[in-house]
Amino acid sequence: MLAYFDPDHLLLQRRARAWAEEYFPRDHGEEADVEKAARRIAAELGRAGWLAYLTPKSFGGAREKIQVRDLCLLREEFAHASSLADAMFGVQALGSYPIAIAGTEEQKLRFLPAMARGR
Repeated sequence: MLAYFDPDHLLLQRRARAWAEEYFPRDHGEEADVEKAARRIAAELGRAGWLAYLTPKSFGGAREKIQVRDLCLLREEFAHASSLADAMFGVQALGSYPIAIAGTEEQKLRFLPAMARGR
């Protein structure tokens, strides 16, 4: 086992890999309408619970604090299956992380719970 990953990180990686392989089969091809596909993927990342890793638990997230190791593992697995899935996860993180670490309480309450659910 790698010293910088806890067992729960490795479990998260396996779960993400299995989900991505099922959701993005190797022969899925590219969709013609990228914007539509991007919105669909972002919503699905939320429904599947993956976007909850972008917010603290107190605002609907998966863990007490956002863990960068989680984000790296998830992005790696999503990128392996779909570059658009990786991009959409990354874009959501770019929006939520600054609010989570430096936003006002009002901003956190307004944006983070919806972000965690993919809305």
